Amino acid sequence: MKQFQYSYEKEFGLNVWLRRIQAYCSANAIPEEKILFRIYSDSTSVSTIGPVISRIRKKLPQALYTGSSTHGNIIHGGLAHSHIALSCTVFEDSSTRLKVLQLPLDSLTQEESASFLLKTVRENPWVRAVEMMSTVHSAAIDVFLERLSSLPDSVQFFGGGAHGTDTAGGDTSRAFVFSGSGAVTQHSAVFILYGGDSLHVQSRYFAGWQEMGRPMAITAAEGRVLKELNGIPARDVYKQYLGISEEKDFTNLAKVFPFSVESDSVHFLRVVVSLAEDGGLFLASPVKEGDLCRISYGNHGIIRECLQKELAQMREFRPQAIQLFSCAARESFWGKAMTSNETFPFETLAPTSGYYTSAEFLRTRSKIFLHNSTLVIVGMREGVGDPVLKDYFVPEESSSRHMMINRSLASFIQEQDREHGW
Repeated sequence: MKQFQYSYEKEFGLNVWLRRIQAYCSANAIPEEKILFRIYSDSTSVSTIGPVISRIRKKLPQALYTGSSTHGNIIHGGLAHSHIALSCTVFEDSSTRLKVLQLPLDSLTQEESASFLLKTVRENPWVRAVEMMSTVHSAAIDVFLERLSSLPDSVQFFGGGAHGTDTAGGDTSRAFVFSGSGAVTQHSAVFILYGGDSLHVQSRYFAGWQEMGRPMAITAAEGRVLKELNGIPARDVYKQYLGISEEKDFTNLAKVFPFSVESDSVHFLRVVVSLAEDGGLFLASPVKEGDLCRISYGNHGIIRECLQKELAQMREFRPQAIQLFSCAARESFWGKAMTSNETFPFETLAPTSGYYTSAEFLRTRSKIFLHNSTLVIVGMREGVGDPVLKDYFVPEESSSRHMMINRSLASFIQEQDREHGW
């Protein structure tokens, strides 16, 4: 397995990069069907990716490609400075097999699309892993993932949600995905099916967010709108405990204080995206009435411990390529100057690429979960991998980004003291 990465700025540079891939595959007698491109764009202006797709089709017409709008692109382990980033994975083992599907995904098509994917996997027993890039707000995506949880237990499932906030100054704010099997669309899911006797995949995740205070019951919710906690308007809970009053501060800070939700003995995070009507909060993903939740925050010490653990696990796996699906809320938490601190170390183990998402998908045991605020890490290799274990390095932390977050933590502690009469 060989991976090439490129930050796209000019067409000439793209041509040079594609010629390198052509030369490598020609020298090693690798057919184009074993070449997989991923195209990430932090612009939601569809016209920006057209020339890139056209050039790939012209140079390598049989190669597979997929793509997504993002909140930021990860290339060479760090946050890319260009608005479009590309990774190209060349699968070298003769037994490796790939298949790309693009299926409609909205409230009317989700059942049919889930059934089609399940049928395809059953008819192709070589499938070992499924990757999904998807728009997430045009369907009940949690219901869709619940349906896909009936995939065979041996099949890993991972991926990310396309992001619709244009960080490149485009004229639209709607997320999209695309592939060689379908057009650019805002209501779709793209799947990559991986398999083969020598292909090995490891998928993991971590968050590093710590719960605060007592559990609160979700007493009113509708889809992605959290209306009440313990009978109190959800917005007032955030203002009361975190001291976030102005709307500007609210939308900036609430993202880094997600709700930790407990449902059916499973904990997952839900990010606050914006203020909703009638005192509610608009979340990145749905919640259910009756579930318990707590406000949480990113704990640097816990994040560092989780990162060390995941690097050690991935080091033992001996990957030849690593893909990351990181929540946009993590980029907001770290700030652009520091956001690569938790992604750069993976590049020391293998070429690392990916993007900042609106949601993350990962199969844990037999169920596929929709996550927020997590970092999903996927390692791949063909064969046994490098016999020499590589070293990794985790940068020291800096506290310059987090003064506003610390003020909110202080407000939370003061409010807890007031409630208890301390």
